[in-house]
Amino acid sequence: MRHGRPFLVKDHRHHGASQLGDILLVAAITKTLSTSGTHSLPDPHTLPLSEPLLLQILRAQSLHPSKKLDFFKWCSLTHNIKHSARTYSHILRTASRAGFLHEVPQLLHSMKEDGVVVDSQTFKALLDAFIRSGKFDYALEILDIMEGVGAGSNTYNSVLVALVRKNQVGFAMAILFKLLEGGDSTQVPNSIACNELLVAGCS
Repeated sequence: MRHGRPFLVKDHRHHGASQLGDILLVAAITKTLSTSGTHSLPDPHTLPLSEPLLLQILRAQSLHPSKKLDFFKWCSLTHNIKHSARTYSHILRTASRAGFLHEVPQLLHSMKEDGVVVDSQTFKALLDAFIRSGKFDYALEILDIMEGVGAGSNTYNSVLVALVRKNQVGFAMAILFKLLEGGDSTQVPNSIACNELLVAGCS
């Protein structure tokens, strides 16, 4: 008879039951949020909320963006959840796409307090949304945050081009000078962005 470490047999039934439980939990929370909001959710300490489950709820097509924002805040305040870069990125994109730009500054403030940094594509999406809506002061605030976390030059390139095409040449030039004064070679605009600025400046 051989002795040694016993074989570990994975219990697929338990795994399947866990997946089913997650699906039912997401469905129940989504339905509750849709019909009556966060005040009807159960005691937060009884909800086994993980990042994957949070993302599933935030991605639910049937859930209105305002309900997603409420749920995101509820998790932070009531459930004492420290959101990750992925959940922040998703809710920031949701807010910008839905036109809830007034929510973005507070979300960014919370993000900084949590010590979280989202990816450059999320910053770019926010900047594009603010520039399209003509909220250039907010766009400048986001640029300051980006500078603090070391955003790459690709993001600045797209912002400069977008500003020029919005006839905000003065604003674009101010950003360019700020980047050049910083002395960081990784944030120097590329030839396309510089050409757009030159053409706009000469016209």
